[in-house]
Amino acid sequence: MRSKYGMLSPPGQVRLLQFLVQQFNSKNILEVGTFTGYAAFGMAEVMAPGGKVTGIELETFFCDFVNDRAKKNNLNVEVKEGEAISVLQSLAREGNQFDFIYIDCVKEEYYDYYKIIMENNMLPPQGIIVCDNVLWRGTSVTRSNDTGRKVDDFNTAISQDKRVSSARSQGAKGAAPLTNSWLRPCLLPGFCCLCLKQFWSRPYPNLPSLLGIC
Repeated sequence: MRSKYGMLSPPGQVRLLQFLVQQFNSKNILEVGTFTGYAAFGMAEVMAPGGKVTGIELETFFCDFVNDRAKKNNLNVEVKEGEAISVLQSLAREGNQFDFIYIDCVKEEYYDYYKIIMENNMLPPQGIIVCDNVLWRGTSVTRSNDTGRKVDDFNTAISQDKRVSSARSQGAKGAAPLTNSWLRPCLLPGFCCLCLKQFWSRPYPNLPSLLGIC
């Protein structure tokens, strides 16, 4: 089983996801790499009425944990178990579309996820994809290891893809939001700056309460 804390989204990042979900009025949300469900629960709390968060997680323990906590907290969250590529392909075959997609999974597979999403029309016009760890502690800039090189290749590919508008926000590991550019360009850096006060004035999601450990 993976480390308890190393891959948990920090509270500020979950707050950013909530902010984006609210601003885009997102209803059908996909999370690639769910882990404990902290980000999934946060997005589910603020998604449009009647919405659903679909998660993908490899490990049975976390799938059962998140699905159980979601049911107990009356949140419309469902986590599907399996390898991310395999589950994405299954969702694509079923004709699923998601207006908000959060990717925080195997970094070396980011471009594979992206190709499945875009080639199968899983992201509708005005949809947004947020990818965590696109700087990967600077290694995607220096290309100093295999993961960094593959993340950099992914960053380069999306920057050249005219189907989307993309931007990166700087942090320890980075995050890249993408929008389907047919109807709405992505202007996230200015967008976040203008809304920073409103964004941070709200309390962090309550991690202990969401995960049932208090």
